[in-house]
Amino acid sequence: MNIPKVAFLWLFSFCVCFLQLQAMGQDATSDAYNDSSIYSVDSFEDKNGNEDSIESEIETKREKEEQSIFALPAGIRPSVKSWVDRKKLKLGETLNFEVVVHRRVGHEVRLPSNVSFGKLDLLEKTMKNESQTKDGWTNDHYTFTLIALEAGAIQIPSIRFAVVTKGGDVFYMDTIPLEIAVADPSAGKVDPPIKDLAGVVKVYERNTPLLIFLGSLVLVFFVLVTVWYVARNWERWHPKAPKPAPPPRPPEEIAYEKLEALRAKLPLQLDLKKSWYLDLSFAIREYLSNRFDFDGLECTSEEIIDIMKTKKTVGITQAELWKFLFSCDMVKFAKHIPSDTEDREMIDEAFRIVDVTNQNYRVYDEEIGKGKNGIGAK
Repeated sequence: MNIPKVAFLWLFSFCVCFLQLQAMGQDATSDAYNDSSIYSVDSFEDKNGNEDSIESEIETKREKEEQSIFALPAGIRPSVKSWVDRKKLKLGETLNFEVVVHRRVGHEVRLPSNVSFGKLDLLEKTMKNESQTKDGWTNDHYTFTLIALEAGAIQIPSIRFAVVTKGGDVFYMDTIPLEIAVADPSAGKVDPPIKDLAGVVKVYERNTPLLIFLGSLVLVFFVLVTVWYVARNWERWHPKAPKPAPPPRPPEEIAYEKLEALRAKLPLQLDLKKSWYLDLSFAIREYLSNRFDFDGLECTSEEIIDIMKTKKTVGITQAELWKFLFSCDMVKFAKHIPSDTEDREMIDEAFRIVDVTNQNYRVYDEEIGKGKNGIGAK
């Protein structure tokens, strides 16, 4: 069964309203910063995306031997610089903590995933790799956006970077701690005293029974509209199968009906003889066409005789059929005026043609009661 259009539209509108109300409770997210040279450093992975293996390798080497960066030769020793874009800010404001690592090309710099910034909270961190210099050195520029949620003198602690050489040795270097001052704009301000309430005044009171009643009315209305619409269009959505066409009438039944009507008109007046013979000829031609499966209404008498020669007929000869058709043509085309006796003989001959051809057209098997194509078949 197809879903009614009204019920479908009603359900669709309800779902849209529900999704809109749900979306209103979500905060809009900021657009991602799209730059091919800057990427997030939430997860500094190696080239194969195997972050855990690098971290475990670094931790293992740290346990065995914590080597300072100064253990490297001065010619390949990396350096680190750090600074903030502002040292004084107010509560709730942000600052950028910048770190630049100057290293040899081929060395890799790793930042621990659990970096602590003391009393400052991290909002965003990015890393930009600057172009390689001619002497084989390059810079990794880290930017940490921090927000101050506590007032007072706050220290950004040192951050330890791990440097992995081409040979797989791990060395460490630290940034220097930085001091910043966070001011509280509300410090020293006195809140005004709260006045006593003169009395509680009811501004709005929910009328629950009335809302339930109105909602029930709306629901009943929609149900009635839906039922009415479905009942109105049910027959159009589920049309009834057309009734089968009645079987065609037997050709002898049609012929007998027309010949009986022509016999009832006898005797004929002179001015009606021509039309009577036209109807008589038409009735026999139509019968022969339906019985022996050819278009006799568009054929001449000679053509009908030629066609009937190919058919198996019993009880009537080709000469007798030719005599009947020729007699009708004489009245139609030669203006012959037959007598009343001839009229009765012609109608009797027409009945005989139908009788003998109909009786011998099918042979019935008395034993099984099944009809077989017999005389009259091609």
